[in-house]
Amino acid sequence: MIKDIVKTFKYFENVIQKRELDKFKLMNDLFHIIRVFYIKNEYYSKNLCYILIIFLLNKENEVNSYIGLNYFFQRLSKFYLDNNYRDSRIKFFNRLLENYFPKIYQHLKNLDISSDLYFIDWYQTVFSKYVNYVSTLRIFDMFLLNGEIMIFKISLNIIKTLENDLLSLTVSEILDTLKKFPKKYGYKFFTQIEKNFNINEEYTKFNVNNEIAKQKKLLNEINMDFD
Repeated sequence: MIKDIVKTFKYFENVIQKRELDKFKLMNDLFHIIRVFYIKNEYYSKNLCYILIIFLLNKENEVNSYIGLNYFFQRLSKFYLDNNYRDSRIKFFNRLLENYFPKIYQHLKNLDISSDLYFIDWYQTVFSKYVNYVSTLRIFDMFLLNGEIMIFKISLNIIKTLENDLLSLTVSEILDTLKKFPKKYGYKFFTQIEKNFNINEEYTKFNVNNEIAKQKKLLNEINMDFD
């Protein structure tokens, strides 16, 4: 946990300096909050540190930061804890990728670059590990207002922006780019997300089909119990 916290702070050194914040107090607060979270939820992931630090950088006190972390975890918990749920979201992202960027999809597939190598981190941190602090605040607002559909929309916009680069880079360069690129894009980039991809209908259909499949599986299990 300590190593994860130290790594988290490396991503936000510039913000801490610019805002003239006490780094060691922030580290202590983050450790204390994440420890309390672990005790109460019996769960820990290093990616939660990247969400929590945003609240602390926004000068929230420990109580409000804990509440913020806990609320985000409630919205993200299925992706963190349920393998089937996580796999279904990765498959949906792959479907979107294939539909909107067939060349990129095929290129990554040919190079054996699975989307879970980058998309899981994007989702679990709500991009806070990858974009600058101000942009992260905007993304958090969009996520809280619209839910996980924004994660898919932002992901598609990232791919759209990198489309030409991804087709010419090596495997290691592609992975490095997908994990580090957004830092150079500012607030304006993330305020225009809604205009680029209208996937609401696809997302709704995806959720409906998932629910139907879940109910069918449940009925089959009930029927087996009565056989």
